[in-house]
Amino acid sequence: MTRKYKNLAQSINFFLPPPEYKGHVELHCSDNCFIGYHTSCWRKFKGDRIVGADKELLSTLCPTPDCSGFVRIISVYDTNNKVKIKVSFGSEAIIYKF
Repeated sequence: MTRKYKNLAQSINFFLPPPEYKGHVELHCSDNCFIGYHTSCWRKFKGDRIVGADKELLSTLCPTPDCSGFVRIISVYDTNNKVKIKVSFGSEAIIYKF
């Protein structure tokens, strides 16, 4: 998992033993934070928040500490690092399937 703050000097990398690679998820907020999750870590993150669909996280507060932004883009990547689904927040939730 990687957390990148607006001030890159504050970025933190967490190195956990990686599970078998099954793709990853990237979350971007309105204040330009970026958080990358292994697919299994993303499922746990959503489960901890009792969320079913990814789009339910759009417009919620950014999970990065000390950030007041909101989640605006969620990109789901497959095992070949290609975008599978991209969900973004605007006037309504827009879901792109690739």
